[in-house]
Amino acid sequence: MTTNAAVERIRQTVRALSGYYDVNPDADVKLDQNENAYDFPEPLKRETFEHAAAVHWERYHEVRPAALLDGLAALTGWPADGLLVGNGSNELLHATILASAAVGGRVLTVQPSFPLYDRLCRLLGAELVGVPLDARLAFDSDLIRREIARTEPSLVVICNPNNPTGSVIAPDGLEAILDDYKGIVLVDEAYYEFSDGSFRAFLDRHDNLLLLRTFSKAMSLAGIRVGYLLGAPTLVGEISKAKLPFTLNPLSCQAALTALRHQPALQSRVDTIVTERERLIAALGKRTAIDVYPSAANFVFIRVPGHGDRTVAGLADRGVLVRRLRGHPLLADSMRVTVGTPEQNDRFLATLDAALADG
Repeated sequence: MTTNAAVERIRQTVRALSGYYDVNPDADVKLDQNENAYDFPEPLKRETFEHAAAVHWERYHEVRPAALLDGLAALTGWPADGLLVGNGSNELLHATILASAAVGGRVLTVQPSFPLYDRLCRLLGAELVGVPLDARLAFDSDLIRREIARTEPSLVVICNPNNPTGSVIAPDGLEAILDDYKGIVLVDEAYYEFSDGSFRAFLDRHDNLLLLRTFSKAMSLAGIRVGYLLGAPTLVGEISKAKLPFTLNPLSCQAALTALRHQPALQSRVDTIVTERERLIAALGKRTAIDVYPSAANFVFIRVPGHGDRTVAGLADRGVLVRRLRGHPLLADSMRVTVGTPEQNDRFLATLDAALADG
């Protein structure tokens, strides 16, 4: 079919992108999107609805929701005027790139990493500079520093723990980057609750550092869409100008506030996921056909040399979804597996053995 004149007005950069789509969301065992293994508890949902029902829905919600910002300030020990909330962390990532690097700027990140970094750069007219992880999927902070000096980016983005590999940057490595580079460094901490900690303390001594976080993973609120950004108030204030107003609705705000009120209960489930992650890594390590790597997130990166596509297809045929990874040499024959419940993880392991036996 001939492309019509209206479609031809769409920028070629956009037309060259593939669209997002759901892949069998009703699969028996869904381990492909790094979602929390456990739903937001039913009593907490009811509590959220009760609070949201008391809010005026006919009015625009606050651009800067005071109660949520105060709750996050208490959680993080960081002033509310150095916080920005949005409709998921993706919106705040978009605003940061738009404010700092759009239309001709450079964004430096490691590769492979979160594909949205590349997608947003394409959409916003920024150049992405990729610095490869090493053969062990580890961060090479010395190489990152050399590439920063060579390319002079507008923004450096570090996903820590890194998606999809689960690897983490050493604190002294990040410190060296921040000491050398005076531009903006954004550390995407979407999975920090599953790791040994955050770089929150670095904010006290580096006013060019931003931390990006989400309620989607540890808080079981991926469907609600709440993210937040921490940084020096003057820097966060400038980035806020690139974010659309009124994107966080009253229900989302109340869900986030409910999560903050019930941190201990939600943290206990994070602890369970971390325990299951280590059990899963140990079990996979006993399978000679598989290479498995350490992870500090709620997922595990594995390779099945020579049989990546076949194994992922064999899992899907048996009702288990995992994410097949592509687009970088380090992702050859690899997949990312979300850590599920103990029952889901057992089902995955048994199904994996069956898929491998298809040989």
